[in-house]
Amino acid sequence: MSQPTLRTERLELVPLADSHLELEVELDSDPEVLRYLYASARTREEARQAHRARLGDAERTPGLGFWVGFVSGQFVGWWLLRPPTGPDQPQVAGAAELGYRLLRRRWRQGLASEGSRELLRYGFRELGLQRIFAQTMAVNEGSRAVMAAVGMTYVRTFSGHFSEPLPGAEQDEVEYALTRQQWERSRAVDVTLHRLDEPLLELLLHAAVSGADPDEVMPPWDGPAGWTSARRAGFLAFHRSRSVGTSTPVEATYAIVLFEQGQAAVVGAARLATSEAGTEAGLWLTREARGRGVAGAAFSALLGQARVDGIDVVVARTTRANAEARALLQRTGGSLTEQGTDVHARFDLAGC
Repeated sequence: MSQPTLRTERLELVPLADSHLELEVELDSDPEVLRYLYASARTREEARQAHRARLGDAERTPGLGFWVGFVSGQFVGWWLLRPPTGPDQPQVAGAAELGYRLLRRRWRQGLASEGSRELLRYGFRELGLQRIFAQTMAVNEGSRAVMAAVGMTYVRTFSGHFSEPLPGAEQDEVEYALTRQQWERSRAVDVTLHRLDEPLLELLLHAAVSGADPDEVMPPWDGPAGWTSARRAGFLAFHRSRSVGTSTPVEATYAIVLFEQGQAAVVGAARLATSEAGTEAGLWLTREARGRGVAGAAFSALLGQARVDGIDVVVARTTRANAEARALLQRTGGSLTEQGTDVHARFDLAGC
């Protein structure tokens, strides 16, 4: 099959053609766009040679190749889905590499993730691929964040082969991947975030009372244990003072809504809060929603919201003893460091 034109809510992804050469020249003329690939911008001739090579990928493997992305008719970058190539990509049937390159002025708008999700859908559902992977320099936190945001997980670190010396190359390269089975399973979890308001706050309180301990969802409380009437009032007052009922909110709070069998239910909350360390992310879930992929979907959506809001760096924290939370933070692209009994994660969203 030939490459089809693909569409998302914002993007039109058109198979690469000779008419797109000037757009590629523009894209490759920005050294910042290429900082994890080359030591400098590409010349027009180098861009032309790369263009011919990309067209060759599509000719060799029907259905795979490069797509040029447009938003409202304006060029934003390109995406690729192609068979494994090179010494660090074993030739495995049913596998393909995912990639993306966007104009700098189109970074931090969620477009890299949006286009990548569509290529994952296309690859698994329409082409029947079994595994899709992506590779980048270990220091390229922005690209790693995109990989994690679309559901890929870290697989390995390996020694890269660079034609030119690049800063950070000594830290090698990383590979993220997603299998068809994992993608199908993630599709079964339909999670959305909704900015908290008064009606949702009441539903959130109900979810907390029925499915979580007070100490899991609100600050320490002086008084009897359990969901007393005073503690319920304190839960409402806490959120009203921080996000819902104040003209100067200190955090953006979102209700996590899970859709199952035609029913929607609030199953927890996620937040982006200003802290001394930067914009801090956090979430909690009801007991019934845990262990089902909801946390990963919700946290990925929260990072996506941060990108839309123009936030470059998000931080999060947990404890060394919380293995599940540590795995979630690493799986969604966080760089983890340990400080005593605490674990801190940093997500660099620039370029996403």
